[in-house]
Amino acid sequence: MKMRDIITEGMKRDLEQEENSSREIGNLYEVFRQLIKTKKFENNDFKDKEDALAVIDLAEACNMFIEEETPNYKAAGICFNNIGSIQYKTGKYDQAAENFGRAIKAANSCLEVVKDEKIRELKNKQVLRSHRSKPKKITKQELEQALMEDKDWNYYKKAEAHRTYLYAMSMYKHLRYGKRNSNLV
Repeated sequence: MKMRDIITEGMKRDLEQEENSSREIGNLYEVFRQLIKTKKFENNDFKDKEDALAVIDLAEACNMFIEEETPNYKAAGICFNNIGSIQYKTGKYDQAAENFGRAIKAANSCLEVVKDEKIRELKNKQVLRSHRSKPKKITKQELEQALMEDKDWNYYKKAEAHRTYLYAMSMYKHLRYGKRNSNLV
């Protein structure tokens, strides 16, 4: 059976019904369940669904990515951004702004991870160069230069800027066309 068949059938073969008490079987089941959810998200299945169902699937994916042992903020941010886009398209500007805000927070989390990794990398380079156990303090200019050269940093900065724009537009539309202004018509 192909992965595509398993995903489209909604995993009708429920592995949990098997009467196996083995912890390994349970762990394997969980890995496959996560794989299927991830594959479902990766294939952009939500684009072919009605908006409400797409939002539910994306919200489920967001929760899955955030609740992982090591949260996948990049994937969660993409999900929040897609939810916000659907809500924006359907005129739910306040909800769209909320999800774009979550997408911005996810991008900021990714930026922090990249920054921390770059700091460790610079410290390790200094230790190797100086043969000292304690590296000298990294200057702000050194860190900024290293970050500007990092492709992940640049990707997340662009994502943050784009999501901030979408957030601002959603807030503007909510304030301009939201329920508060409906009395003016």
